[in-house]
Amino acid sequence: MNVGIDIENIERFRFKKSDYFLRTIFSKAEINNSFLDKSPKTKLCEIFCIKEAFIKTLKNQKILLRNMEVNFLEGRINILKNRKKVSAKVNIRNKKGCIIASVIK
Repeated sequence: MNVGIDIENIERFRFKKSDYFLRTIFSKAEINNSFLDKSPKTKLCEIFCIKEAFIKTLKNQKILLRNMEVNFLEGRINILKNRKKVSAKVNIRNKKGCIIASVIK
């Protein structure tokens, strides 16, 4: 079992949908879904934290953030690595303007 944790300040995620930087980290679906949310910066921060926490569970394996996708379907958080669903337990919290994500794989 491997555990990864990440924490980020939500205010770092003030982007416009058209920003190039977003496309280097997030999939089109992640960007579109985030900007449909009532707080896009919070949703982007959640996704980023989950990806970072997941990467920490991989130990020495390398993966680009854009080759991962996080989606929120049917009340569950799913991680896809190279378009394949990964078995992992994900927990996210919003505390005092920060997102805290943990992933157990």
